[in-house]
Amino acid sequence: MQGGPAYGQAGPGYGQGGPAYGQGGPGYGQVDPNYGQPRPQGTNGLAIAALIFGITPLFLLGFIFGFISLSKIKKTGQAGRGLAIAGVILSALWMVAWVVGTIVIVSAVKTVLNNNGAPGFGLTPGDCFNQNTTNAAQPIDKLACTTAHDGETVALLPITGTTYPGEQAMSQQANDQCVTATKSYLDPAMDYPNLTPAYLAPSALAWAAGNHSIVCYVSSTTGKLSTPARGTGTPAQH
Repeated sequence: MQGGPAYGQAGPGYGQGGPAYGQGGPGYGQVDPNYGQPRPQGTNGLAIAALIFGITPLFLLGFIFGFISLSKIKKTGQAGRGLAIAGVILSALWMVAWVVGTIVIVSAVKTVLNNNGAPGFGLTPGDCFNQNTTNAAQPIDKLACTTAHDGETVALLPITGTTYPGEQAMSQQANDQCVTATKSYLDPAMDYPNLTPAYLAPSALAWAAGNHSIVCYVSSTTGKLSTPARGTGTPAQH
């Protein structure tokens, strides 16, 4: 026959009390540092600003607000992380577009200055060419004189002075000197009834780029030339 526990033995845990005297439960005496301070709610305002600036050309502000808002959201747990990231990405795309656009513009300006700034637009006596009146970046196309062309260069006239003289002054110099230069260039024993002297003068842009020469050339009164100008004459009648 089995009875209760052996005489003199206490039940389980007899003599064992709860936690040591003076010790509280878990965390006893510790206060949550955020206790009583409400956590920010809603979407982070800087994240919204980052997205707005990321959509516009003010992409630098998009970068700034985007990174600041991501740091704050990480600490506060507010919503808006996706908006901040989108703002940063859009700002990055704007920056890439800005860099590419700047490179293209600088390259175009260099091309314009190079093509307009060469003395006489890069022409020398005997060069044949076509004019590009609608292309400031490439005003002159050099061609072989055996292909259809607008003119053949006969002389370059240096323009005196250090400031842009204006169209009227250059026109006066060209009218005075290009006729004489054309006669010297062509064969004096031949007549050229279908040729007429003309000139190209630098614009203010070309002058600023370094082109300080007037181009004297001959063109045809009946259309384009297709052979060297000297070969279009007929024996002079004396």
